[in-house]
Amino acid sequence: MATASTHLPAREVGPRDALPRRRGMDNSGLTRRGFASRHTVTGLVIGAAAIAAVSVVIAALKQLVDPAGVTGLYLFAILPVAIGWGFWMAGVVAVVSYLTFA
Repeated sequence: MATASTHLPAREVGPRDALPRRRGMDNSGLTRRGFASRHTVTGLVIGAAAIAAVSVVIAALKQLVDPAGVTGLYLFAILPVAIGWGFWMAGVVAVVSYLTFA
């Protein structure tokens, strides 16, 4: 059984400069003043707050459980940041979590 295949013409894609950009931002994600965007700062603040909260929980459990056994709780600080802000921000939070526990 033969069917006629129809091909749609390829859609032309313009240069990357034609894409809409947020005001005041360049391609590096930094503002014209050179400071990180609010989105990045928010991720860092959320990560720091989550690390502090997990550290308090680990300190409270220190009397009952070996602290090395509950270090996995730091994933609760890393995962939300990874979902909301991406791989690199999660990497920063993971390193800070390690330094906090060490």
